Amino acid sequence: MVLSIDLFRVDKGGDPEKVRDSQRKRYKNPEDVDKIIDFDNQWRKGTYNVNFNVLSKLDQQLTG
Repeated sequence: MVLSIDLFRVDKGGDPEKVRDSQRKRYKNPEDVDKIIDFDNQWRKGTYNVNFNVLSKLDQQLTG
């Protein structure tokens, strides 16, 4: 079963603690949830930076 990334994102209404509890009940490592959250945060920051750079370049082309 694939979980939605929004379950890990507090700002999207998710509850990482519920996912950790689910991991514990299945005898899995709950620290994996923290790793996923860290990877997602890195991904979101990288995506933001790329989008910002693209928009900045477009703005320069339109106004320059």
